[in-house]
Amino acid sequence: MASTEPVVGDLSGARHALDNGELGRANQTSLRYVGRMTKVLEKRVADLEKRLEALERAENRPQAGKPSVVDNSWLDGWVGSFKDDPDFEDAMRLGREYRERQPKC
Repeated sequence: MASTEPVVGDLSGARHALDNGELGRANQTSLRYVGRMTKVLEKRVADLEKRLEALERAENRPQAGKPSVVDNSWLDGWVGSFKDDPDFEDAMRLGREYRERQPKC
């Protein structure tokens, strides 16, 4: 049994009615507008797909002078190294007091 629901984007039946003058003026205008907008949107989608492909190619291309992977292993040696250090706590307190004394902008 054939489906009676129209396929989205299939305007063949409407085009036939439009070509044969079987539609009222408002429907004719609407169908012409939809047809033009469909072409505009298809072109816009094609343009966006090209731009996306160009961006993906640029993203995958290594940059000169820029490492492809950031190495943060040096940070692992420092994390937690000042835990419970009274000199570090004192330095943090002095820095905080200094910043609090500065005029607010």
